[in-house]
Amino acid sequence: MHLNNLTWEPPPVGTLKLNTDAAVSSHQNKTGGGVIVRDHTGKIIAATAFSRVGQMQPKVAEGWVLWEGLKWSRDNGINIDHIEVDSTHGFTIN
Repeated sequence: MHLNNLTWEPPPVGTLKLNTDAAVSSHQNKTGGGVIVRDHTGKIIAATAFSRVGQMQPKVAEGWVLWEGLKWSRDNGINIDHIEVDSTHGFTIN
């Protein structure tokens, strides 16, 4: 087994970072994921999870969780300064 040494990188002082992760279950026919917002000290400011019936391709699921996370943070008055997606797929946000 090979494990990558992944570490969380904090955002600059005074800013917030949104981290996301998605998962697809073919056995349960579901797609889900979660988001967590932290400050520069690593303190958790807010977190939530999403799920829906149906399977998505992993890249689509990652994009869906990111989209839902950004909507959720906006709706809750949380201003996101930095985003980190747990995916090998690239995203461009303009």
